[in-house]
Amino acid sequence: PETSNNYSLTAELNYDRRGLHRLTYFRNDLNNLIDFGLDGFSSTYWRGIYTYQNIFKARTEGLEWESKVTVCTGWDLSFSYTYLRARDLTTKTDLVNRPRNTLKFRSFFYVPRWQTSLTLWGTFHDRKLWTSEGDTPDRTSDIYAPPLTTINLNLNKRIFKFLDAYFRIENITNSINVTYGYWPPRSYIV
Repeated sequence: PETSNNYSLTAELNYDRRGLHRLTYFRNDLNNLIDFGLDGFSSTYWRGIYTYQNIFKARTEGLEWESKVTVCTGWDLSFSYTYLRARDLTTKTDLVNRPRNTLKFRSFFYVPRWQTSLTLWGTFHDRKLWTSEGDTPDRTSDIYAPPLTTINLNLNKRIFKFLDAYFRIENITNSINVTYGYWPPRSYIV
């Protein structure tokens, strides 16, 4: 089984319910990290065959900055940035499928008179190592999944006292790249 010791140190600034800023350093020391390993390829499934594997010793550590601000009545903004360093300590290589930089944002706007809200949110994931450095003869890999940006929109309207209607678009930019896992295409939800 996987076991871990987790540490974090956080500094926070909160003022008059109008804003919150938080900076956190985190570190996770992992033994027998359960991860996916590429076993090979099949003529019937071109993406590869993956199985669970244990990584004897690993560490993930980084910094996370979060900000939440009320711009004015009915309008909230939030933003976060995470820097992550993820290493297999036994082989001294980076862990796969973990982006170094991740940005997230959310803007929420509510008009009480119309009982309507609009939410715009998105995520940016930096490129991430796709093929394990330990799987290559020279212990280096230059196969990275490219950066991924997704932007989403949700419009919500109160129709009756206990009934809301909404319209959502996920992945507005239709960022798709099936070579590097499941990246769902643009979708519309009502």
